[in-house]
Amino acid sequence: MTRFSLRTRLVAVVVAVTVFALAAGGAATWLSLRAYLYNRLDTQLHEMAKARQHFFDDRVTPDGGILVDLTDPRFLAPGGADGNGGQQTILEPDGDIIAQLAVVYSKYPSADVLLTLTDEDAKKLATHTHTTFSMTSAGGQDIRVESRPLSNGMVVAIAFPTKNIDNTLTQLVLVELAVSGAAVLAALGLGTYGVRVGLQPLTRVRRTAHEIAENLKRHGSGLERRVPPSDPRTEVGQLTEAVNTMLSEAQAAYAQRVENEDRMRRFLADASHELRTPLTSLRGYAELERLRAATIGAEDPAATQDALRRIETEGDRMARLVDDLLLLARTDQGSAAPQLGPVAVDELLDEAADRAGAAHPNRPFVVDTPNTGLVLVGDREALLQVLGNLLRNAAIHTPGPRPIRLGARPDGSSVLLLVADEGPGMTPEQAAHAFERFWRADSGRTRATGGSGLGLAIVHALVTAQHGAVGMSSDVATGTTVLVRMPGLVDDRGRLVHQPAPDAYSQHYPDYGRTP
Repeated sequence: MTRFSLRTRLVAVVVAVTVFALAAGGAATWLSLRAYLYNRLDTQLHEMAKARQHFFDDRVTPDGGILVDLTDPRFLAPGGADGNGGQQTILEPDGDIIAQLAVVYSKYPSADVLLTLTDEDAKKLATHTHTTFSMTSAGGQDIRVESRPLSNGMVVAIAFPTKNIDNTLTQLVLVELAVSGAAVLAALGLGTYGVRVGLQPLTRVRRTAHEIAENLKRHGSGLERRVPPSDPRTEVGQLTEAVNTMLSEAQAAYAQRVENEDRMRRFLADASHELRTPLTSLRGYAELERLRAATIGAEDPAATQDALRRIETEGDRMARLVDDLLLLARTDQGSAAPQLGPVAVDELLDEAADRAGAAHPNRPFVVDTPNTGLVLVGDREALLQVLGNLLRNAAIHTPGPRPIRLGARPDGSSVLLLVADEGPGMTPEQAAHAFERFWRADSGRTRATGGSGLGLAIVHALVTAQHGAVGMSSDVATGTTVLVRMPGLVDDRGRLVHQPAPDAYSQHYPDYGRTP
């Protein structure tokens, strides 16, 4: 059955149920009518047998005879079963037949048709009086018979034929067959039409799925298609809704996949570009030294030292780039899981400022909130790398000796870390891409200010891995403030552990910028 289509199976079920219902109804009707007709016939037979018993008892003589000519049909009174012929039989106590008379129960009796009993049935009637039997006469006619004992020991048996009942039941069967056949054909036609109409939404689902698959195969598009909605109260409507939801999820996943592939292509292209530049420099300086060494009298120790210094610089730059790429790859794969624990914010800011000051001795790095007493939950080394990248990025893009400020603030159950510079900021459009990999506001890839475009991407990856968030507020005129939100250490009541000094906070961050 499973190899047939759903439509065929549904129509088959409708037809099968119709056939069963018609068969059950027809059988019940036939049985009910048969019981009614036979009960009516048996009632008439019972009344007639009782009347004949009294008739003959009134005519019994003292010597056991009967004052009626048993061969004369006129002793049978008119009446009977709607004009159907009947039979009256007088039997000896041992079952021998004395007289058999056929009549038509109309106005005048008649003896045109003679019905006979077999000896076996006659003996049965003689010994089982007051009981109605279905028998077949000696002439092959089906009859209903009842016998009654007479006062002289004889037995009177009255029989009615069942031919008319059988004909009526046969006609009923023929009518039921004709009506049932028409009903089955109607059920087949209406069921086919109804199933086709009811399954139209499924047909639309199938058609839409094929069209989407074809478009994806040919053009890589089509997931924006949707199945026309149906009544959500029906199973088909619920299926349509589920399919449309699945298509929406598939569209989003496909778009994300395309975006990831595009990002990966850009990533590989940018990484290749960034690696090719120091490799080209390394090869150029190596080639220069090889030519200088091969030329007699061209030795220049100072030039050689300068070339080696440049080779070392480019090697360090390439190593940092490779390290940054490896760090991002491990973060994406989740293999560089941070070691989370309580971190004292004041110590964290002081150490980050000291490291940045050592790398940029001509740049002031100011901790505006030295005594906050805040404690956050994070990886201390990862957070130092985050602050180091932010401070280095700010130092590169801030001209002159302008200070770069660090600070911290409580915010609910979180701790905000802030790094602010006074250099040229970015437009809102540029700031929206600041944390993307290999993105730089300098789209021409000039390295007048240095950098590979991975610093802020690493910041975002490390902060996200520690269940934090990072955001930026930038203005072209006033500079840039980067805000890092980290989970704070809370007590048993869920309150942030915080014991600041009275002068812990300065007023350099009045609006916090754009809180991540």
